[in-house]
Amino acid sequence: MKVVVAGYTKTGTKSMSAALSELGFNVYDYLDHFWYHGDKWAKILSSSGGSIEDFKEMYHSVDAVTDSPAYKFWEEILQAFPDAKVILTSRDEDSWYKSL
Repeated sequence: MKVVVAGYTKTGTKSMSAALSELGFNVYDYLDHFWYHGDKWAKILSSSGGSIEDFKEMYHSVDAVTDSPAYKFWEEILQAFPDAKVILTSRDEDSWYKSL
């Protein structure tokens, strides 16, 4: 893991995913999280969260994560991959709400 995009959905996460992919990173976006690790995410989301080992296992071969549900667990992912860089995307609250 090299990059964790910690911004909420609709704050430029698709653009970040596209940019990181263009730079050659293997990026997991919203659909990828559930496509490849749906069972693990179901467990994490229905319990008190995931362990550092869960995130190491899920993302050992991934360069970057963006969007939901990873943004909610950016701190845990960073603990699993302490050398990763964190990018926080944000957006004006009113335009974010309309877009959502």
